[in-house]
Amino acid sequence: MRSKLVLFLICFLVITCLGSVGVNAEENRVGPDAKKLQQLRQRGVSYLRTQQHEDGSWSSSKVLGFTALATTALIENGISPKDPVVVRAIDYLLKYEQKNGGIYHPETLHRNYETSIILMALVEANRNGKYNKQFTNAQKFLKDLQWDEGEGLTKDDPGYGGAGYG
Repeated sequence: MRSKLVLFLICFLVITCLGSVGVNAEENRVGPDAKKLQQLRQRGVSYLRTQQHEDGSWSSSKVLGFTALATTALIENGISPKDPVVVRAIDYLLKYEQKNGGIYHPETLHRNYETSIILMALVEANRNGKYNKQFTNAQKFLKDLQWDEGEGLTKDDPGYGGAGYG
């Protein structure tokens, strides 16, 4: 299990971090060979496609961040939000939409993190305003978590407007 997680994280990092490197840049650029980079990205995408669970996730039900990160990486690497692998992932993540606007597992200690990472995936998948309701609700949830006068802070406090991981 641990080796699968490590391999998953490596694939995610390769296709996400290298995904921002342009493959059509001029010939004299510095960086990896464009053809090799594209091959690596395709291998990462192929790996993620084969490792998705039937429920649409890439991890246990209590760890939503991996699924959101994998979904974001797939879309950022050219996989359509209408592709079945992305549709299953988004459907899975939205099962955890909470009444307070957050999108997280009810037993998590990382409501802020999970909602934020899932919001990234929804931004990438959003077409024709399909997830606008979730954006609005999640943004309100995240803003409500920010430290402000409700926690006894003033605007002069360096922590004002910040938030914890959970």
